[in-house]
Amino acid sequence: METFYDKLLPSDFGKIGKKWGAKVGTEKVVIGDERAAISIADALDRVKDGKPVWAQSQFGGGQEIITEKQLDDLLAQGDNQFYSLEPIAQDVPSIPITPEMRESVMQGQPLFKGGEDPRQLLFKALMRAQKGGQLKQCFNSFAGGLKVAQRR
Repeated sequence: METFYDKLLPSDFGKIGKKWGAKVGTEKVVIGDERAAISIADALDRVKDGKPVWAQSQFGGGQEIITEKQLDDLLAQGDNQFYSLEPIAQDVPSIPITPEMRESVMQGQPLFKGGEDPRQLLFKALMRAQKGGQLKQCFNSFAGGLKVAQRR
C-alpha cells in the first residue's frame, strides 16, 4: 500500500491535474491523537494565544475543547498538569482545486452530464441498428452479454 499512496496516487494526481494547471503537493492530515501531559500554565498560554487544547470528555468517549475558565478552575484546585489529546498529523498527497478544474466540473461529467434521457439514446441506437439490418445481431450480442454476466 505504501507504493500506492507514495508513488502511484501522486503520479496519477499529477497526470489528472496537469490538464487544469494543478500540481501535486502534500497536506497534513490528522490521523489520530495521543495523550500527552502538559502543565496547566502551558495550556493556559495556548488557549490565550487562540490555539485549541483538547481533552478527553468527562461525559463519554469523545473529545472536548478546554476553555480558559476550566483551566483556571483546575489551577485553583491545585492541579499542576493534566492530560491533553495532542493531534498526530501525517503528510499525504494532495492536489488543489483550481478555478479551471471547478469550471470543468460545473459543465458536467460524461456519465452524469445532462442531456438526453438514456432510454431515448437506446431507442435511437436500436433504430439505427434496424435501418442497417443489424437489429437481430444487436439483440443476439446483447443477449450473449447477459448470459456471460449471469454465469459470473
